[in-house]
Amino acid sequence: MSSKPNEGASFQIYLPAIESNQETNDVDEMQQEYTRGMGARVLLVENQLEVLKFTSIALQQYGYIVFQAKSLNEAFELFRHEEGRFDILFCDVVLPD
Repeated sequence: MSSKPNEGASFQIYLPAIESNQETNDVDEMQQEYTRGMGARVLLVENQLEVLKFTSIALQQYGYIVFQAKSLNEAFELFRHEEGRFDILFCDVVLPD
């Protein structure tokens, strides 16, 4: 991660590619399979709407099921409603609530 005052931050996220016991001989097929979210459920918590929309679209394009929350309270409500059935949590570390 790199961060500069008044310029923002950039970071890289590394997710597990796949959990599978399948063997495949087709390298292209295997590489495509590794980039898919395969229906993993993501709770995304971000109060900046532009970041929330961008991140949600990017994750959905790769096969993740995204649940959006704009606040901590909203995230707790979603968590309760979905009975904690999330595989991944992406959360802004600085939220107003």
